[in-house]
Amino acid sequence: MSFPTIFIFSYFVLIYLQALNIYLNKIYEFSFLIATWLVPYIFVLTAAAWLFLMNHGPRKNRSSFFKHRVSTREEKIVKLTPFISTLLVILPIIYLIDKGIEGTAFFFLISNPGEIQEALKLRIGGLVSNYSPVMTVIYSYSRSLFYPIYIAIMVALRVNGLISKTHLSAVLAVAALYSVFTAAKAPLATLLITGLISAYFSKRSRILSIRFLSLAFLGLFLPALLYPLWFGSESQDTLFVAASNLWRRLTLVPSQASAVYFEAFTNTYPHLGFSSNRWLATIFGVDYNPTPSLIYKDYLQGSVEGGLVNASYFASFYADWGILGVVFGTGMVALILASLQIFFDRSNADALTTGIRAVALVATVQLMLTNFYSVCLGRGLISSSILLIIINFFFKKSKSRFI
Repeated sequence: MSFPTIFIFSYFVLIYLQALNIYLNKIYEFSFLIATWLVPYIFVLTAAAWLFLMNHGPRKNRSSFFKHRVSTREEKIVKLTPFISTLLVILPIIYLIDKGIEGTAFFFLISNPGEIQEALKLRIGGLVSNYSPVMTVIYSYSRSLFYPIYIAIMVALRVNGLISKTHLSAVLAVAALYSVFTAAKAPLATLLITGLISAYFSKRSRILSIRFLSLAFLGLFLPALLYPLWFGSESQDTLFVAASNLWRRLTLVPSQASAVYFEAFTNTYPHLGFSSNRWLATIFGVDYNPTPSLIYKDYLQGSVEGGLVNASYFASFYADWGILGVVFGTGMVALILASLQIFFDRSNADALTTGIRAVALVATVQLMLTNFYSVCLGRGLISSSILLIIINFFFKKSKSRFI
């Protein structure tokens, strides 16, 4: 389960599978078709060349990543888990007090199934605090990053017998409920799949088993059970609605959203350059103009305040820089993922490293769902790895013991 392999697999399922169908029947934009054909070739050639130059391959794994041992750093983490877990269990309680039960999309949908417009408003504003902008940031990053990292680390600790099953189950349940409150399917799926991948690495598995694949399916399907609430489906149609919408969300929506970006920035808008990212817009002194908001409000004439249309990293690069953005952006992504593969392969696999590796792998899939900057920072592709490097520098692993 490598970073390049996950990228190619997720690209095939989420983007490539429906690209030709979308081009022929929905959005006749030739630049989209060219880009979808170019991306895998650019990625594979760039990643392979970098791994070759770095003398790194499947049989040249220079680490003890799959060795079963416990470091003193893990033992220190275990001592901190009661305090950290308490904070993360309290956070959803604070959130409910802040927003009120009636202010959450999930509880609204329970009493008003099928009321999509109002539920979308509650979902979009679901993480905006009534108390402080600081709490808004905490709510947002906790759901997208902190909980997945912590759960992945906890799973690795549990596999090694360092924490109890009850402890892990309690924190996982609270983290899952936190995502459910906002009726958000993707964060819940991210949380469950991240924990599963962490367990896969912690158990030193080298072959994807039927059990692993079955659990991965459940990790995707359980969040999809929220779809019937959104559409107000009858109870007897619940499983069908969940399954059909999950399939559509995985194989059609990411590719179609990307095609919309190509159509909009080929025929209607000029390329945005640095203005699509808040930080880059500030650095280069240009007006901030977020692409997802522009597409939703102006191009598609969406009616829900705050609505967004996110698309894949390469579609976002096209919106910023045109076809050259797709080419050079994909090359950059290939270098980053190949470098992450080398970094984690050559790292000692304690719980912290294993958990962050799982988070970064799931973030690789999210490159097909949203822009490069969000995935690198808010989903943990680069930010979690930088965190690990900093921790490694200040808190080196020592005195490992085999178990």
